[in-house]
This record gives sequence, structure tokens and C-alpha cells, in this order.
Amino acid sequence: NTDWREVVTSSGSGGVTAESVTFDEEKYKITTATVDSLSGTQTVDSFSTNDYTVAKYIVKASDSTSITCSELLLVCTASGVEMTQYGVLGNTSLVSFDADVASSVASLSATTDQTNVDLSIYKFLLG
Repeated sequence: NTDWREVVTSSGSGGVTAESVTFDEEKYKITTATVDSLSGTQTVDSFSTNDYTVAKYIVKASDSTSITCSELLLVCTASGVEMTQYGVLGNTSLVSFDADVASSVASLSATTDQTNVDLSIYKFLLG
């Protein structure tokens, strides 16, 4: 069923809370992550390229004075990983991202020259 819509309840509350949701025998997976106090360069996510070949991230980064959000797409091929970032809003210099693949593991890293940058990440994986 591809017809997704919100369901209103009489109490005005409801929903699902989960750290990870997997559909159709792990061909699709949605996860969330939080990185508190990012400084310098840090790996913020990784996944097996044996299980998944495409990732989409929605990322929010903030510090005490600014905020930014963007989306990233990664595709893992036999020759490595390709990445694009788009929809960048807010303080575009707050954080930058890079990706690589080693030993069948794709990694997303974030770099900032600020201190105490908080990241919230929504990740969608496709097999």
C-alpha cells in the first residue's frame, strides 16, 4: 500500500516512536541519530554496503547561535561512494559532510570549526 496519510485521533495525540523501522525484510530501513557536541571531524553514521547501496539523510545542525538543515544522498558503487548535498538552509558554514567506503562499510562524516554543534539525523536506507 503506497497510500500513506496521517490518522487523527480523538485525543489529539498518538503516533509511533522508534529508533529504527525496517520494511520488507530489511530492504528499506529508517533510523534516527543524535550527535551531541560535535567538534572537528567525526563519523556520524555508517552502514554495510552488503545490505544497502543507497542512503538519504535529513540533517539538522545547531549551536548556541545558529542553525542549518539539509539533505544528503549517497550511492555506493563498485568504485566507491558518490554524495550530493542539497536543500541547504540557514548557516551554510556551520557543518560540512563527506562520505567514504572501506571494507564494505559506507561512512558519513561531519566537520565543523565550531564547538558544541548538535546534529539530528534521519536516515533512509535502500537495499
